[in-house]
Amino acid sequence: LLEVAHPKFIDAGQHLEIFDRRFIDGMLCLGVTSKHGYLSSFEDGARPMVVVNNYVEGLDLNHVRCDYRAAGRIAAEHLLAAGHRRVGMVRAALEVQTMVDLIGGYKEALAEAGVKLADADIVDGLYTEEGGAAAAQDVFVTELVKSGKFRVIDREQLAALMQEKNLALGGDLD
Repeated sequence: LLEVAHPKFIDAGQHLEIFDRRFIDGMLCLGVTSKHGYLSSFEDGARPMVVVNNYVEGLDLNHVRCDYRAAGRIAAEHLLAAGHRRVGMVRAALEVQTMVDLIGGYKEALAEAGVKLADADIVDGLYTEEGGAAAAQDVFVTELVKSGKFRVIDREQLAALMQEKNLALGGDLD
């Protein structure tokens, strides 16, 4: 509701008025990022609101999310256990704190194993299959993908890359 609202809606405080006039009793905020400054209006806890699958660094807001730092570590540890030492990542927007956490956990686990993840090996997939495929191609050639030395985390990005490269899961990629 609020993400698609006109900026004047937020500037006029109407995002708070819909609570105060009892048009809504609470709000689940999905898809919010650090760019959504209006969220600071909810820090006082007077209006029930929960950020779902993210959190905003520096704001004291109710939120529910997975442990993305641990998820990043698990992904990297899986690759390391499989013997991979040259890895990359197709990422989402850095305005999403959970993506920052995912990358952090991924880098931590790799660093503990003595593997450096270069900034150039972390590329923006632009939240699309096409963007994910293009990002992967920009960083790694088909031979690296076929050798399994590159892991794409997002299912849609992996599907697009596999289709373009005519690869099969289990054969060309693990």
